[in-house]
Amino acid sequence: MAPELLGFGHIGIGMTPKTEYAADMWAMGEISFQMLTKEPTFKNPGALLAYVQNSSNFPSNLVRDCGASGNALDFTQQLMTPSPDRQLSAYKALLHRWMERHKENASELSRGEARRDLVFHSQYGSFTLLT
Repeated sequence: MAPELLGFGHIGIGMTPKTEYAADMWAMGEISFQMLTKEPTFKNPGALLAYVQNSSNFPSNLVRDCGASGNALDFTQQLMTPSPDRQLSAYKALLHRWMERHKENASELSRGEARRDLVFHSQYGSFTLLT
């Protein structure tokens, strides 16, 4: 769960277009972490609080131990930055090196609609972003 939802967030940060979806971006980082490691990032609120207070407490070793790439770790860490105003935006997350490597455009919908869904595949699973 995003730190700000547990009251661990940084005081004084107001809602901006960038921070409005910070908890959603955090959740994407958590999903990525669990896809890679098959474990939750933080096993309890105390571990999450320790990370918020000192971001060097991110469990990077779990990602490395499962054989994930440095780009996978970087993507996950940038989404799970404790300060919402420094997290990746949805747009920047889509452009991240790790996502670019796994992205393929799905075919356009019937009836000539311009909408395209983005499908991401990795050895750990797949997910689709509806655009």
